[in-house]
Amino acid sequence: MPPEQTLMMRLMQLARRLTWLRLQSCCARTFTVGLVVLIVLLIAHRLYLITCPQWLWWALMAIAIIGATVWGYLNRATLPEVALEIDERFGLKERLSSALLLSRYKDSDPMISALITDAAEHSKRIDPRNIYPQRITRETRYMCAIGVIAILVALFMPEYPLLHSRTDRAVLKAIKLEGRKIKREARKLERRATKKHLKHTQRAARKLSKLGMDLEKGRYDKRKAMLRVAKLTDELKRKHEELARQVAPKDPLALNLSLSRLESQMKTELGQSAVEALRRQDMEKLRKLMEKLQRMLKQGDLTEEQREQIAGDLEKLSKELQKIISSLGGLQLELISELGELAKLLSEGNIQLSEEQLKKLAELLKDMQLTQADLEALKELLENLKDWEKLLAGLDRLCPYCQGVGKG
Repeated sequence: MPPEQTLMMRLMQLARRLTWLRLQSCCARTFTVGLVVLIVLLIAHRLYLITCPQWLWWALMAIAIIGATVWGYLNRATLPEVALEIDERFGLKERLSSALLLSRYKDSDPMISALITDAAEHSKRIDPRNIYPQRITRETRYMCAIGVIAILVALFMPEYPLLHSRTDRAVLKAIKLEGRKIKREARKLERRATKKHLKHTQRAARKLSKLGMDLEKGRYDKRKAMLRVAKLTDELKRKHEELARQVAPKDPLALNLSLSRLESQMKTELGQSAVEALRRQDMEKLRKLMEKLQRMLKQGDLTEEQREQIAGDLEKLSKELQKIISSLGGLQLELISELGELAKLLSEGNIQLSEEQLKKLAELLKDMQLTQADLEALKELLENLKDWEKLLAGLDRLCPYCQGVGKG
């Protein structure tokens, strides 16, 4: 390897090593400042002097990392700087720095080539790890000490509303207790919804759990807490109305009268049961009837006459529902179409396509059944939210000494 290349490689190794150590020092100093700011904000937050949103902690961390990186980049080591430092440390009388400076003229003078060769020989004996060893610096010790203090403050400093009156503290404590109850009820609801595959109720329960956690942290006064509850209530009401438009009839009385007239015209037990299930909006029963019909077709338990009678009943049902189509919801309109298609396939004697249509119909009815269950769960949740809103509205009457329990 040429001497000038040996010299450059060694100086580059030293520069990288020094740059890495400087970056560590910059990170330690920047993180120390960030931790001090964090401790001050955390203490003020726990004393309710300020309210720090969660994104602020992440922003502070990001600023510290970016600041340390930029500072370290601007403070990176250069080759002339490293060469001068090595010359001074080992008393090399500027051999390395001079050789680095004159390396571009190595072919013009034999003395310059000799100087570069001598500098390269000296550089071979230099180990970057010995020149710039990895040590626990003073900045790192300070950072660790302040980090421990920050952890202790975060874990053990209690929340205390320093500037609040006794009544305000009582209200705040009651809000935190209600938040804990809301969070507990929301998690129970989410577990039930997950077990029953109620996706809309699951999402609502997660939002309710988030509300409960926010209230439990004590970061909301009575007005803000009521606004949060009211906002969630409005959101769930809109979702409830949206689901109701899908499965609930717009005019239940018209649907009930129409199906009551139709029930006596059904020739088969299956047709009568289907009409009864629709009249009661019992999608689970209707789904089981369709699954039963699918099994009977698959096993060949139906005679041609029975199949035609069932097809006729389903056709009558589809046509009767079409007469009151303006009174039905979105998924019910889809149900009419699927029932009409099934009646057509059965009357044509197409058993295979009828089985496929029944399978499709069963899936639709299952979706309607789950949507109805979501409706019931959301209705119960809205009633609970109404109760919690009333409770929050009455917090001003709490006793500042016992929070409304016992004697103040």
